[in-house]
Amino acid sequence: MRKAWANFGPSLRAGAGRLGELIRDELRFLRLQPLVLFIALLLPVFYPPVISTIYYRDQAQERPTLLIDADNSELSRKLTSMLEATQGLQLVKRLGSLDDGYEAIKRREAELLLFIPPDFSTRIKQGRTTDIKMWMNAANMYAYSLSYPAVLNAVTTLNAMIGVSFFYTQGMPTALAKQRVMPINQDLRYAYHPTASYGNFFVTGVWVIVMQQLMLIVFGFSIGTRKEVGLYDYENERPFLYLAGKFVAQSVFFLLAMVLILFVVQPAFHWTLRGAFAALLLLIAFMIAWMPVVVVIGHFCRDRWTPFQVLMFFSTPALMFSGFAWPLDKMPPFVQAVAALFPATPTLLGIRLAQMKTASFAPLLPYCGWLAAQFVVYFALALLIVRRSGPQPFPHDKPTV
Repeated sequence: MRKAWANFGPSLRAGAGRLGELIRDELRFLRLQPLVLFIALLLPVFYPPVISTIYYRDQAQERPTLLIDADNSELSRKLTSMLEATQGLQLVKRLGSLDDGYEAIKRREAELLLFIPPDFSTRIKQGRTTDIKMWMNAANMYAYSLSYPAVLNAVTTLNAMIGVSFFYTQGMPTALAKQRVMPINQDLRYAYHPTASYGNFFVTGVWVIVMQQLMLIVFGFSIGTRKEVGLYDYENERPFLYLAGKFVAQSVFFLLAMVLILFVVQPAFHWTLRGAFAALLLLIAFMIAWMPVVVVIGHFCRDRWTPFQVLMFFSTPALMFSGFAWPLDKMPPFVQAVAALFPATPTLLGIRLAQMKTASFAPLLPYCGWLAAQFVVYFALALLIVRRSGPQPFPHDKPTV
């Protein structure tokens, strides 16, 4: 026992020294391979501003709407003015027939077609019900979720006004008439996300996927390039240390990407982020947990293009399985089990807290513990896989430059 403990110190120093050599070697390699360095710097500089620019309007508004007013009465015109006043709709054209409306929808001139029947006001004055027909383009669910509530609010408001007017003509005071027609008032409040904007909700989650893909692409591209030029030279007794040293060297670029996203892009586009430093610590934990997975993938990259073929299996599933955009408890149990294995899942769930709810790091500790457990498991598996599989050279007799 004492002998083993006495050998621990020199062994640890030797391992740290070797790790330092590997880090310096990787940095020299990046200087000699400008394409690898270019990718490491370009992705975080290019991707986040592009995504932010796409969603910069933050909230889709005034969805184009077509109107056919076959009644053309005072009441129908009042409804039309209410529809025009809503934030969710914009009446772009008035048409004379349904056939013209159908064709316009097919030509994507609008997303919604409204038809007010010719007996609209007559039936209401007779105390009978009437209908307003709506044809909505449900191909875009987000546009549908905006236009339908806008129409519903306008119709509900007009219904209330008609009811109040009726009781008022019966001699009832206006205030009492309103209570009779609308005994229940809505007081809707959006907790943690007062703007309810789609861009503010979606973009921050994309950053996690950007970091995931950045680490996979840069590391796999570097290792694949080494195999192509004949510089994949790890010691067979310590292959995992060799790969881990390369990843640690590249972590400088990953950390710079995190800082750029959280402290430059995020405030520049006014995306909500209550805890930037808490989010940074969470992303660092994500980077550490993702490291052994990336090392295994990089170990089996036979050339510089392999990581681009692999990343498709991680980007979309990682976002969709995480519960970030769709409730995790509404997914099948086996999908929930698979989602728990992705490091992106606790990261996405945790970064939502840092974005909308708190600047403190304490609420993120459970998610960091989740990532730590993943790291321990994946580190052990990666160590076993890399050691047993042996070298994975590029399958050419001569290295190509």
